[in-house]
Amino acid sequence: MFEPTKSEILKAETETLKNRKEFEENEVFAKKIEKFPQYPDFVTGELDELKTYLPPEISSDKFTEKIYSAAANQKIRLISVKAGEVEKSGKFSDEKINLYARPVEIKFESGYVSAINFASEISDGDKLANLKNFSLTAANDSGKILSCEFEFEIYALNGSD
Repeated sequence: MFEPTKSEILKAETETLKNRKEFEENEVFAKKIEKFPQYPDFVTGELDELKTYLPPEISSDKFTEKIYSAAANQKIRLISVKAGEVEKSGKFSDEKINLYARPVEIKFESGYVSAINFASEISDGDKLANLKNFSLTAANDSGKILSCEFEFEIYALNGSD
């Protein structure tokens, strides 16, 4: 007669608990889905809203104007602004919407508060701009002036400029 060892019993109990938890999670998800019988229509509505929010084409000229305007407002010293190549960034809803992104690297010197306000001013607005990466280092011994590098990505529905 076969008698399982303690480790085999523990393994079976652990597997049973895992399966029970997964089953409960699936039941919760199924109940949530029942609340949205028009789920495809809901997604289509969200995609239509996304289309109105994103610009039809990437315009680095307009974004560059926004950078210079924000720099003037925050009284920062721009060192360089470089726009990279447009790349396909992703797809939404079975390829109904293609998303394109262009990296924009900005180097400047400013104080800490001005740098944060600059990033905020650029991110707010009609274009979808995402601060992807940044670095702040002391530009002088006093530490009051920072050497800053911000990398933004700007998005659009079409990859042409």
